Amino acid sequence: MLLNRVLKVSHLRSLVPKLVRTYSTVPVDPPKAIPSVPHDPREPRFLTIYRFPHILKVLTFTRFKIYQTSLTLFIFLPFGALLQYREAIHPLIFQGLLGVSLFSVGVLVLAGERARRIIGGAYFDPETNEVKISHLSFWGSRVDSVFRVQDIQLASDTSQPVDSTLWAVNFNDEAYRQLLISTKYGTIYNARYFNHVFGTELEDTDQGDEIE
Repeated sequence: MLLNRVLKVSHLRSLVPKLVRTYSTVPVDPPKAIPSVPHDPREPRFLTIYRFPHILKVLTFTRFKIYQTSLTLFIFLPFGALLQYREAIHPLIFQGLLGVSLFSVGVLVLAGERARRIIGGAYFDPETNEVKISHLSFWGSRVDSVFRVQDIQLASDTSQPVDSTLWAVNFNDEAYRQLLISTKYGTIYNARYFNHVFGTELEDTDQGDEIE
């Protein structure tokens, strides 16, 4: 009996190191780092207060429409005109191709005008009280414009629906065209500065919501 107890105790002691090794190898997720507020790499004096994470999708769509319209106008339409001149196709086919080309141009103008007004990023310099707003040009390139904060009309004064998909950013100077911003799907890095610039009452967002 005594021998059996000794053997059991010895067996249990031999299992302890195995259990320790087994549970010590269980992976543990590292703590998530709190994202720091970045600066604009082009001008470090500007602190990033807002970014629209879907601006690349807007850029891709804009350039796709440019390439599609160019292909239709400068290749398909002249080729169709040549076939029409040689009476190789029915006139209705060429008229249909002409209608498609005009429709493509119209969509490009409307989409490009809308896309170029969407703010892709906003950067604030607290020392000079200036804000830099980046958006797309009609052709899809980045455009940076620097404004004084007092040049921007507050959203609270213009009754802008800041919880909608896009809301308008207006300027006191009529020479500046109205821009569009999406706080619903964008990322606010510094709510205090953002509210100071645009006249809202929003909070920081770690990550912008995805468009469904």
